Amino acid sequence: MSKARIPARLRELIRAQSQYRCGYCRSAETVTGVSLEIEHLIPEAAGGSSDEKNLWLACVTCNKIKSDQTHARDPITDRRLRLFNPRTQIPMFFKYTARFVLFLSFFPCAQTSAIRLPQTGFLSRTVTVNGTTYRYQVYVPADFTPKKKWPVILFLHGAGERGDDGSVHTQVGIGAAIRQHPERFPCVVVMPQCRRNQVWFGEMEQQALQALAQTMKEFNGDPQRVYLTGLSMGGYGTYYLAARHPGKFAAIAPICGGAVPPPTFPFPPDAATQVPAKQPYATIAKRLGKIPVWIFHGDADHVIPVTESRQMAEALRKLGAAVKYTEYPDVNHNSWDRAYAEPEFIPWLLSHRLGK
Repeated sequence: MSKARIPARLRELIRAQSQYRCGYCRSAETVTGVSLEIEHLIPEAAGGSSDEKNLWLACVTCNKIKSDQTHARDPITDRRLRLFNPRTQIPMFFKYTARFVLFLSFFPCAQTSAIRLPQTGFLSRTVTVNGTTYRYQVYVPADFTPKKKWPVILFLHGAGERGDDGSVHTQVGIGAAIRQHPERFPCVVVMPQCRRNQVWFGEMEQQALQALAQTMKEFNGDPQRVYLTGLSMGGYGTYYLAARHPGKFAAIAPICGGAVPPPTFPFPPDAATQVPAKQPYATIAKRLGKIPVWIFHGDADHVIPVTESRQMAEALRKLGAAVKYTEYPDVNHNSWDRAYAEPEFIPWLLSHRLGK
């Protein structure tokens, strides 16, 4: 079985079993920034098999070491040592002798693990709702410290990023903006993933809120500084989620969203019942109350009509809400690229606190 022919199910099983860390030096790809690949525990050239029991994750450095051998020389004693086997030796990993730990420290990817710094960057996590496990990602800034409370943003992606891979939704919207300018995001960002043919209602809403709750606990989130933003389908989710949970978010930022889904993108039947039958814009605006809102939309949007955002902004203004509205001329559906690139977007968002 070649690496290229390993089934997707088996790939994910191997990655989950190894906790997304190199099986040899235990470095996490989210810390080192080095992508881990599924490799053979023992190289086939050295007598290893290519079946499921011989597959594991390995970083570039460790895989290079074991590419043509199953043993290595201890740089201190020059003794020939058998390479670490993650399948059988993970429980014993932290019981190794100081000499062997010193041996590992000669490899750059091992040094990162040994320091035991807080994990930062894009981290994979899971949450279980009603017996179903959902994958989500959390962005943790490089200067994170658990010694202080952190602002937390919940991001809801659009319809095109639905699935269960736990990754594609971080490539569009706020995740892409973070990768381009991480210095602009001094906050923790939670990115749940909606399943196919679903929208941000029901169990999808539950898993998003539970992912937020887990992140708040794990990364010392500040309950007075929790924010909500989303694009397209996630823009709709932003309005509805905030309307159903008043007092939870200090500010929200819906992008190319609205209150009434267009005929080209109808909600599933159970979600469609949540759309107010009478005066939907005024009803949602009333439920949102005085929460600060910054709305974004492109006037050339052919997917979600710009009138959705215009009507929501008008309904909020009539109620005296603190609403900002930005409409980009000649911009189509992907107005989120412009919105998340706004230098003042994050400062505006993080300037709000509950109770102020």
